[in-house]
Amino acid sequence: MGAQNQTTGQPQPISTPPQVASPQAQSEQVNSPKSVSVLPLGENATVISPPKNIRKFPIKIFFISVVALALLGGGVYASISLLNNSGEREEALAPTKEEHVFTQYPNFPGIPVGQNTISFVKADGKFCILYNNKIYLPQDTGSFVPKVMSAAGMENFPWIGLVDVPEDITREVQTANEIFSFKASPRNESFIFVTRWTTAEGTEEYNVYRFNNDISKLMMFTYDFGLYFVPKVDTFSPGGNFVKFAMFQSPFIRDPLPETQLMYIPTKELRYLGLVTDFEWKEDGVYEYKPFNENLDASETPLRRNEFFEDSVDILPSPAPLSL
Repeated sequence: MGAQNQTTGQPQPISTPPQVASPQAQSEQVNSPKSVSVLPLGENATVISPPKNIRKFPIKIFFISVVALALLGGGVYASISLLNNSGEREEALAPTKEEHVFTQYPNFPGIPVGQNTISFVKADGKFCILYNNKIYLPQDTGSFVPKVMSAAGMENFPWIGLVDVPEDITREVQTANEIFSFKASPRNESFIFVTRWTTAEGTEEYNVYRFNNDISKLMMFTYDFGLYFVPKVDTFSPGGNFVKFAMFQSPFIRDPLPETQLMYIPTKELRYLGLVTDFEWKEDGVYEYKPFNENLDASETPLRRNEFFEDSVDILPSPAPLSL
């Protein structure tokens, strides 16, 4: 926010005796809570010069300092008010409630919003989650990290309570108590988010929730799930009924190639693909991919097409038989 300079008014010009030839001094604008009248000097008036030991503050240095402080303050504000983990800047929601259009959910009043409640709002067509005094925005395509910004000034938004954090979840370590992944559906009518919680006993949990005019818990991943147990919401099928999770070994270390886990959302049925490349949804429930083989070049790996409830088939043509 840039600072605006205010001027109290222009001083009246000072007339000088006609027989004295001297350059006219430029008048400076003075901000003062009291108004001062400047009268013209008479012909016999005596001009008293200020003492030489009183130095005027250079006006140029003053304005340069003001501009520098304004730029510095703006940069600090932008850094604090908007933390974008994906490396792209996201325009922050202004804190004034009247400036936004909120989507109403009359069939889902939600739960009471308390200090340990995960709540949401859809402002100007964008889903936002409030948790631990932070605002989470959906992650972009190709990013596994939701955007985070300060919740200051947004307390009066019409937040709708979704989930209360269990009592046994530690609140001392912020990184172990967060919205770990968050993505909206292709039609922007629903969303899936993943919480990262650590219990007092040290158990790390990743709970997957979906909101679609109601809140439902889809899955909980823990160490018992296997080596790749840390889920990130990756992509939805075009119709939004299927979702692809990228499964990592750790929340801190990004594996060169995560495993792929698919879910049919209505029934919560899972389909494990393991390490794959070139994954792409073709239509609802139909997808293509290449099984990863470290001993084969990607161009030599057959492309497979699969329906979620059917077995995979190779769709690359078989090589022609050698002629004798």
